[in-house]
Amino acid sequence: MGARSVAFSPDGNTMYTAKDSNIFALNLDGSIKWIFECPGIRRLPLTVDNSGNLYFIPGCSGGLLSLISIDSSKNIRWEHFIENPRASFFASSPAIDYQGNIYFAYTADSGATRYGRIESVDHYGNYRWTYQFEQPGEDIDMPLVVDKDGTVYCGSTWGYNYYAVSNRGELLWQIPLNGGYVENSTAIDSDGTLYVGRRNQLAKTLIAIKDTGTVSVNEPSVALLDYKLLQNHPNPLNPTTTINYQLKENGLVTLKLYNVLGEEIKTLVNEEKTKGRYIYNFDGSDLATGVYIYHLRVNDFISSKKLMLLK
Repeated sequence: MGARSVAFSPDGNTMYTAKDSNIFALNLDGSIKWIFECPGIRRLPLTVDNSGNLYFIPGCSGGLLSLISIDSSKNIRWEHFIENPRASFFASSPAIDYQGNIYFAYTADSGATRYGRIESVDHYGNYRWTYQFEQPGEDIDMPLVVDKDGTVYCGSTWGYNYYAVSNRGELLWQIPLNGGYVENSTAIDSDGTLYVGRRNQLAKTLIAIKDTGTVSVNEPSVALLDYKLLQNHPNPLNPTTTINYQLKENGLVTLKLYNVLGEEIKTLVNEEKTKGRYIYNFDGSDLATGVYIYHLRVNDFISSKKLMLLK
């Protein structure tokens, strides 16, 4: 039967589980509500969001493997394919951050070498980024865990490291497991402390890690030290791109788009947000080719950058 999990709907009235490559929605009395058939797939670890949508891997369509989202009535919302014909999935379930972005782990083969990856898509199944582990043969079988800032935490199944990856797909830090391996899912305390179960041949150990956001492999710090508006990527775009910004404090955020004459084209964001890092997925399908300016204002911070739309 392979690895599987049980998940509940947001209202607690429906249970979801997997058996024989199918997903079952069960009422609390054990009666079947519906069955979603997914032939030929051995693993179906499940995740449910606050709207009742389900996410599972590794897909059902045959050929390239995929991450699938279905709604609470088993209608397919979208399917995100992995562009690697030799890809295979771990037993870890997908994770979701506060913005609705989804994170999942799999392995991609390159000839005789196999590398573990974490990939992220947004709430609508649009690709965001991929992080590939440097150590060949890196397996991540335990569930991924995401904190309020979108940092992804995970540990090795075969005794390499415990990792923190940013919500932009950058390695923040890694801690050697010294021959041990992560045996269960990470828990996060209200102050951000991580609790990780580590096991080796001699003993089981509970490790507490305080992620201050100041340890980095390639960068001196990833702490939220200031407001920031980043250059959209890709740029030029056709027709979609992502705009990243960072907030030092809570405040009313307005993100607006202007043409080169300074005329306002549209308001992209106009709402109260808490401090943290955010990604806005911009779609320029309804705009003409040209140069535009996106302008961020929050509290006393103001910043603008140019984007180029090519069709």
